[in-house]
Amino acid sequence: MLVPLLFLSLATLVGGDAKLSPVAGASGDFLRVAHVRIDGSSFEIGRALARLGSERHGARPPAAKDKGLVRAQREYFAAHAPTQLERMRGVADFFGHDLAADAFELDAVAYAAVHAGCTVVFYPPDTTTDGRGVLARNFDFTTGTLEGKSASADAPPASASPYVLELHPTDAYASLAVVSFDLLGVLDGVNSQGLTVALLADDELTTLGKARPSRGVQAGFDVLQVGRFLLDTCKDVPQAEAALRGAKLYYASIPCHYLVADASGRSFVWENAIDLSGGHVIEGDGGPQVTTNYLQQLHPDPAALPADRDPLGLFGRQKTLLARFVEQETFSLDEIRANARCVAACAPAGAGVPPNRTLWHALYFPAERRMEIDFYLGESSAGAPRRSAVASFALGER
Repeated sequence: MLVPLLFLSLATLVGGDAKLSPVAGASGDFLRVAHVRIDGSSFEIGRALARLGSERHGARPPAAKDKGLVRAQREYFAAHAPTQLERMRGVADFFGHDLAADAFELDAVAYAAVHAGCTVVFYPPDTTTDGRGVLARNFDFTTGTLEGKSASADAPPASASPYVLELHPTDAYASLAVVSFDLLGVLDGVNSQGLTVALLADDELTTLGKARPSRGVQAGFDVLQVGRFLLDTCKDVPQAEAALRGAKLYYASIPCHYLVADASGRSFVWENAIDLSGGHVIEGDGGPQVTTNYLQQLHPDPAALPADRDPLGLFGRQKTLLARFVEQETFSLDEIRANARCVAACAPAGAGVPPNRTLWHALYFPAERRMEIDFYLGESSAGAPRRSAVASFALGER
């Protein structure tokens, strides 16, 4: 059974060179957020994250559904992502399993599943008043269970325990990222070279009935592993594009796409082909680059997007932001935050249905290897979302 973060001490030592400290939330708040820093080899990082997932969330590796596919995945990582394989080796070591036996799925330290609607905008340096590139991220998610039901002691919220995870591996780039659902994955983050990545769900593909999830692990990268792979290995947008074009990608639950930016101000959106035979790169054109939860490969003309009765829908959010960008060419940080607020999930919930909320809003500054982030804490007495103070994190030195 998964153990909610709410009931665990925020002073826990994760082991070795890892330490955990509180970021946001207190008793009675929806989110309890912690910052974890781990220094060491990828093996040591994997072992520490396995201990964190086990002790705080009751995470355990599931038995392999297909040993042949687990072996194929292990061999793929050995050839293309050795740091990922070393973290898996650390996970196996903590749980007392033999990685080479392929009897367990050790590619994740999972404590929930993922399905999220989000909005991400990259503002290149020429579009900000202070000349700093900024990636603005809204992570929108249900405040209930994955089934959309109200949470309880026996059925905790699907995403009430995110972490700000700072890794300083000896065999990959250091990174600062927000993780949830799987401690080995990444939802958004920045690395020591200034590469920044954010994941978004392809809700439209699911709505159209064209999603084709795999039946389990495969040789390649699942959706949460993509961001970790890019942060570990890529220093800029050209490297990230080449890495994605050469990678094998799949999804075991929901399809996703990514906005990637770097310290020089370049950006692109990566969308998998619907049949996963390749991918589509949508380059930034020098202005703010926006992506929500539809596939731009299916709607290449932003002026011809389908009608959306919901201004916070996957098309409505895009239209709202694009209209603001027509009216204005450069934006201050306060204006960037205001743009994010105008498409944040804040609609009242229906009767008996827990509301969707922007669980965190983050600003990443690629050239500074830094983030500013605030979190959803609950509802006020008037029914408005309560949010934490903004916390700032800079990627430290080893």
